Amino acid sequence: MPTFSSAAELKAYILSRSYTAVNNATNTAHDILEEKVDAFYAKEPIYYLRTDRLRSSLTNPVVTGSGNGVEGEVHFDEGKLDYRQGLVPIKNPPLPNGYEEGWAEHSGIDVLNAAMTGAAGELNWTNGTAIWNESVPTLRDNMYDEIKKDLIAVGIPIS
Repeated sequence: MPTFSSAAELKAYILSRSYTAVNNATNTAHDILEEKVDAFYAKEPIYYLRTDRLRSSLTNPVVTGSGNGVEGEVHFDEGKLDYRQGLVPIKNPPLPNGYEEGWAEHSGIDVLNAAMTGAAGELNWTNGTAIWNESVPTLRDNMYDEIKKDLIAVGIPIS
């Protein structure tokens, strides 16, 4: 471990190495959420065709640093889920092409809330998957250990 002549040098050393740890943890969080999104899309619903808007709303991991810390973020972009901006394909078997365009009955926030909690009501379009509720235990159990392991690997001795 290097020696430092000031608190500022120590802080700069820790922050520069923290970026890698937070970046790895943020990528892991994204992977965990993406796995749950895949489970959400595992089965085609009976009533409508999937638009994949929820999948495309999961943002890529972003890691930012400031003079005081490093922060990682992954989120679902509600703006990409606004189903009221246009028509969505609704299955309707009596039609020759098997579906028609119809207005969705749910806003982006409705879809996001249902997907995160698994509470979709009688249509069961979440496939029983609660993306956020099912991800939280894994995120909680793994993130601290991953950041700690990465910090130790780059030379920051923590316990």
